[in-house]
Amino acid sequence: MRLKDICESFARANAPTLRLPAIAATEGLAQRLALLTEQGQTEKRPTENFDLIVRRIDAALAKGEPLSRKDLRLAPWCIWNSERPLAEIPGRLDVLLDRIAAAGRRKIYRTLAAVYLQLFHPTRVGCSAVAGFLVRHVEELGPPWIEAHRTLQLFSPAAGPRALAERALSAGRTPEEILSLSKIPNPSSHVGFCQYAYQLGYAKLEASANGDPMRRLATIKAWAFNGGKVRFDSLRVAAVNAAIIPFGSALPEKPTRDAFLGFALSLLADPRINRSRWTNCVNTEQTVRRWLTEQSLRQFFDVVDRVAAEEHWKFRRAFWSALYEKGYIDEAWVVFEINGSDEARRMFGNDISFARFGPNAAVQKGHSVLLLRIGTLIVAEWSHSSPCSIWDESHGERGPGLYKHSYNRDELRKPFKGDTSVDNLAKQGVFWHRSPGTYAWQNQIASFLRTRRNIFLTSADFRVRQ
Repeated sequence: MRLKDICESFARANAPTLRLPAIAATEGLAQRLALLTEQGQTEKRPTENFDLIVRRIDAALAKGEPLSRKDLRLAPWCIWNSERPLAEIPGRLDVLLDRIAAAGRRKIYRTLAAVYLQLFHPTRVGCSAVAGFLVRHVEELGPPWIEAHRTLQLFSPAAGPRALAERALSAGRTPEEILSLSKIPNPSSHVGFCQYAYQLGYAKLEASANGDPMRRLATIKAWAFNGGKVRFDSLRVAAVNAAIIPFGSALPEKPTRDAFLGFALSLLADPRINRSRWTNCVNTEQTVRRWLTEQSLRQFFDVVDRVAAEEHWKFRRAFWSALYEKGYIDEAWVVFEINGSDEARRMFGNDISFARFGPNAAVQKGHSVLLLRIGTLIVAEWSHSSPCSIWDESHGERGPGLYKHSYNRDELRKPFKGDTSVDNLAKQGVFWHRSPGTYAWQNQIASFLRTRRNIFLTSADFRVRQ
């Protein structure tokens, strides 16, 4: 068949019908993206070279030239990003905001709002200018931004974070949860604005001494941690201050005190071991140290109570507790054998601090030592059948240092010269716990303390109450 005949035959046949979609694929995609934008899906921070884009935008604005569509879209991110952000170039930010207003594109307004919340700080250069622009153009942002600004004053650098913090506190929620309730998109991405709200909220909690302390602690914990991780490292001190300072000089009940100590140490560690993390909260550190001294005493007493005969131990507990209650004990630290350390963790939680005997310490099962600093005196009080040793640094004696992680047995026992008579040992600061029911050894140590530190303790102070 000739080619001409083939063509004529094809022409006489019914032509296939091409069915086109009512909406082109590209147009449909554009509509879906627009719908996502209308529903509040905030644009994430682009992975762009902002230094290059800033130079390009700066040059165009300086010459009065128009910005490309891409540069205008990315311009909000360049206000505070890059080595030399646009906000820090004199005159550029106002011109850029005029260009954004002239473009009148809702997506750019919303990107600007998202950048403002993400990188917010009231002292940041250009913050007030951007906030004022957003207030003037809040209608262009559309819902839910209009309502969120009306209820939370989002675009007021002074009032917005405070309103968010107060709303969150009164509702028992976090700032992100309040933003989420307002339907603001991606509340977890608005880091700067939320962080400043947390800071203001902590300050408000710190200044409030009234109310249930455990409820306050629950709020602070919910604010401080997110999924078990610290929410803002820079606010660790603020959170601890908010927890501890409202107590003032008052001494809360032991369970309450332990709960607050556990929280404080989980954020800033034990100040007796890692003091550098407490440099910005001196007053709070003093309170925590005072509470830790009592807690260390209690650790020792409570754990040893599980393994020592009551008739043997109750007298020691009464004596050292009397010294603490009179304010003579400056610091306390505990050394546990492995069984005691396991019991201490079980009783007091994982955030408490104490020392362990070294692997070659050769101590008995359950052996523990209470280390105390009383002025220039270092006291090592052993559990079980070991003597109490006291070193006097003012007499050139060097006792064991407190707050080490591990100790061996010999460094916690004071060597002595001569015989083992009571008088000879007492002169050298070594005291066996003989005749506790007659308060013999207690009176010997009380006499030693009176001679060396001018501490007056009578038998009535440490008498065991039946």
